[in-house]
Amino acid sequence: MSHFFSLKVFLFPIILFCLIFVFACSQDNEDVCIITLSGGERSIALHFPSITLRAFDNGADLLQDLEEGRFLVDKKSTQTLSHPDFPTSKEETRVSVVVRSLLSMGFPANELISYKEILEKGKDLGLMVCPPDLAAQLRLQFTDQSSHGWLGDFLIATEEINLHTDGIPGIFAVVRDDSSPHPETGIGLHLVFYNLVRGGQNQLFDPRNSEKNIYCGKFAFIAPVDNLIFEE
Repeated sequence: MSHFFSLKVFLFPIILFCLIFVFACSQDNEDVCIITLSGGERSIALHFPSITLRAFDNGADLLQDLEEGRFLVDKKSTQTLSHPDFPTSKEETRVSVVVRSLLSMGFPANELISYKEILEKGKDLGLMVCPPDLAAQLRLQFTDQSSHGWLGDFLIATEEINLHTDGIPGIFAVVRDDSSPHPETGIGLHLVFYNLVRGGQNQLFDPRNSEKNIYCGKFAFIAPVDNLIFEE
């Protein structure tokens, strides 16, 4: 009898964790799921089934919404969004977004990968690059971001952006870092500009970073709904 009681005590926190995880993954904003992409490749992914791209006249208006929402926007992201040439959605649309680790995309763990190779692999998997304003719009909507696991940090796969004063191309990252919180909320929901050139060389990405929960090991793509099959 004592062994049975000990077993119940041992299993209870595991069962409780599983119930919490299932509840979190059943919310409308995002879902952790098994997907099958074009070509039959299966993988676990973080899926945002319906992200609304709101219409903005310019990036400055989008930046204002971020600042009013108490999000943290770094200097290069601020300069990029404020630039008159930054493109924004001119009419409201809805898109499906999926976050993939480099390992789940099929890259070997022992090789460094260029950004060009990542975009090409995404295309081969039936995924599409995101519009430039998706990162900021996702930052506005993804307010329950965790700093751990698949609900953690990631880069947004877009064409290279180069609209800030340093003249170095890059892309955006959506990051949760409560060690650098907003002073009014105590929460660190960041929009970060990630340089694709460092030390005069194109940045290379280590697929193993996704296992360490480092955001440069995971990328968000637009996922055509007809290319996704969700499994229980």
